[in-house]
Amino acid sequence: MTKSVDEIRELLRSECDKFGSQKAWAQAHKFSPGYICDVLKGNRDIGPTLAKCLGYEQQVIYVKRHLVYRELP
Repeated sequence: MTKSVDEIRELLRSECDKFGSQKAWAQAHKFSPGYICDVLKGNRDIGPTLAKCLGYEQQVIYVKRHLVYRELP
């Protein structure tokens, strides 16, 4: 199952809530609280180690764009 970046951020937010705070979750998983805060704010990317802690694998995909060409007058 794939998830968007926003969905992974929401999952992280939910996991932090279960631990009682972002700081508690970060310390339990050996991340800096500042990094977790920045990820949740969208100021930093979700790294592969963080994705793995959440049960996901980070992958980058490129999808072919469908360009529509039209003739110029």
